[in-house]
Amino acid sequence: MARSSFMEEALGVGGITEGKKIVWGVLTEEVGEKVPEDIASKLREEAAQNLTNIDEEERDRRDRAGSVIYAITAVFALYLSIFVDQGDFAGHLMRFSVFPFFSLGYGYKQSAKEGL
Repeated sequence: MARSSFMEEALGVGGITEGKKIVWGVLTEEVGEKVPEDIASKLREEAAQNLTNIDEEERDRRDRAGSVIYAITAVFALYLSIFVDQGDFAGHLMRFSVFPFFSLGYGYKQSAKEGL
């Protein structure tokens, strides 16, 4: 399957090159040894059939990351509600700052669930 030169360049900017894999959703690491072409072809076929592009190990990492982010978000929300929000408009805006963290945790959990 031919890759477009645009994607090769775009992925290369992010550090994703031949012989590397994505871990924790954003980082890369070297792949230990190259998978033989017949096994790689079988894995690509399975991934296309299941509509996934990450393996079980990465799905587990993303699920753990989502759980940790949820826990941190809950503690942050509790802190904001008890100590920061005084019932005024600024306090409501401060509580809204929980949303990006919740969204990040939700994204990791959904990525783990869907395999994307």
